[in-house]
Order: sequence, then structure tokens, then C-alpha cells
Amino acid sequence: MNIRGLSEATLDQLVQLGALKSHQDLSHLDRYRDEIIALEGFGEKSYENLIASINENRNTTFVRFVVAMDIPLIGRTAGRKLDGHFHGSLRELELAALDRFDFTCLEGIGDIMSSNIHEWFRNSDHLLLWRGLQKELHFENGLDAQTSGEENNMNKTTNNTFAGCTIVATGKLKNFTRDGINAKIISLSATPGSSVTKKTDYLIFGEKAGSKLAKAEQLGVKILTEQEFMEMLSV
Repeated sequence: MNIRGLSEATLDQLVQLGALKSHQDLSHLDRYRDEIIALEGFGEKSYENLIASINENRNTTFVRFVVAMDIPLIGRTAGRKLDGHFHGSLRELELAALDRFDFTCLEGIGDIMSSNIHEWFRNSDHLLLWRGLQKELHFENGLDAQTSGEENNMNKTTNNTFAGCTIVATGKLKNFTRDGINAKIISLSATPGSSVTKKTDYLIFGEKAGSKLAKAEQLGVKILTEQEFMEMLSV
């Protein structure tokens, strides 16, 4: 984003104030209106100009959004290739990346670029950023309507036991590869985790589960066999 009035010094002030902890918080600075106006060098006019600039920058496109994610080597040219192949659907791109789609089948995308996309989406922090920012932005070229349509078609995945949960999979699974289970978790509107913590809601385990299973038992995390997970999906 190129936001007028949002200098590095202003960013530092907002962070120290506690108003800015993530990218998404830029869309909710109104919660701190009075505190921001009271900051040194600020005032009501500066605050209004900043909010207006932020709102202007909430309009974006598939290509600009993908480029802004700073995936190594993925610029506008590659972004346009992805836009065309996935018909402007960020969700289709996300699921393809998690399912190890071979992006080299697209003209201009080589092995390194394809690997960079896969690695970027395997990072749970990146996924949270990717999904969270989409809720704060307005997409041009009809993407808003398309995204809404996808969400309507996926009500069954957002109204399930796992929606909103953090799920870790460990051990050798019979029906999923590691990337396959992560893609399935994402399709359920849940977040795949790489390690077991107090914030983990479920652990799915297969053969040779190892230390993650022991950690889940220690923390009281809900533990599921792969079969139990599959049975819950069919309910």
C-alpha cells in the first residue's frame, strides 16, 4: 500500500500506542481515534487524511494483492499468469499451492518460482496474513462478487466442527500427503499448524506420530486418529 501520511515515524507511533499490531489493524484505526489525534504531530485533520488514504488503498486487484504478498520472484508478470489461470480466484490459488500444484505448467513460471509459491503458502503466518487481508480489502474486476459466491458455495465448510480452529497433523497418514492434509484443513476454514501449542485445537495423528502426540496429550489438546477425523467430516 502507498498510504499518504503513513511515514515510518507515524508507524512507530501507532505501534507504540498499541493501535497497530498487524496489517489488518490499518482498517480499524477508528477504534483509537481520540488517542491518535492526541499524538505528537497529529491532529483531527491529519487523522482524517490518514483514514481517507487508507480507505482509498483498500481497493485492489488479484494481481496487486499477490504482488503485495512479497512472494520471492513473483511480480506483476507472474501475477497476471496466475490471475488468468485461476480466473481471479485467490482461494483457488491458495488451495492449488497447498496441494503442490505444478505452477511450471504456466508460461513464464519456472521451478524456482513454483517452489517459492509452495514454500510461502506452507508458512502458517503467511496464510493468516493472506486470508485476513482479503477480508479488509475491496477487489476490482468483480472479484468481490466472485469471492462472495465461493463463500456461499462453501457454507458447508464454514459451518463445520473445524471452522476457525488450528489443526496440526503428524505422523504418516494413509489418505493424505502432508501438503494434502494441509489443503484439506484450509478447505474447512481452519488453519494448519506446524507445531503443537496451547493454541492448537486438534491434533490428527498417524503412524510414528512422535513428540507432537506427547505434547498434545500434555497440553490437553483434542487428539484424533485419521479415521476419527474422516468420520467427523462425514457427519
